[in-house]
Amino acid sequence: MKTAYLLVLVAALVAAISVAFVFSTGMLNDNDPAAVVLAVYPSNLSLISSDRPQISVNFTLNNADSNSLNFSLYLDGEAMLASPAKNPYGVQFSLPQSLSEGSHGARVEIKYGQEILACPAWNFSIDVSPPLLTNLDPINGSTQTSAALVVVANYSDQSGVDTASVTLMLNGTDITGSSQILPNGASYTPIN
Repeated sequence: MKTAYLLVLVAALVAAISVAFVFSTGMLNDNDPAAVVLAVYPSNLSLISSDRPQISVNFTLNNADSNSLNFSLYLDGEAMLASPAKNPYGVQFSLPQSLSEGSHGARVEIKYGQEILACPAWNFSIDVSPPLLTNLDPINGSTQTSAALVVVANYSDQSGVDTASVTLMLNGTDITGSSQILPNGASYTPIN
């Protein structure tokens, strides 16, 4: 019996972003092999701190043995010579070289013979460098003689700075809640 299908999986991600993966469309015999992708890693739109992440796809199979599948990994549109480590629930690739910082596109073809059963594609970003801190005032070890103290620090990072992760400490006390936190810096002026 042939069944028409269109499978769309929508996953809610960080910051309420929804991403749809359309796996296949067409006519399928009930006995035809099929794969349904359950998860990818690094997850879609994630920011990771490793320049050699394990790339993996978890999936379920119908009417196919995972040992009969072939896998191809593409990063930024280029075929990668990474050997897949297969298991009954998915595949994992170890990258032969480091990736540059920034955004990357990943795609994995899951084939049964010459037929592509699934081909998930997603994006992730790599950031292995800490933010750069500049214009610290007052400077470390200085003595403040003025009653009008202002604490200032600028920061930058090519992947951006998550302002929710910024913390200002003064003499061991967290002053973040009383500070002005901006995308490129933070400042604190005590109320006298």
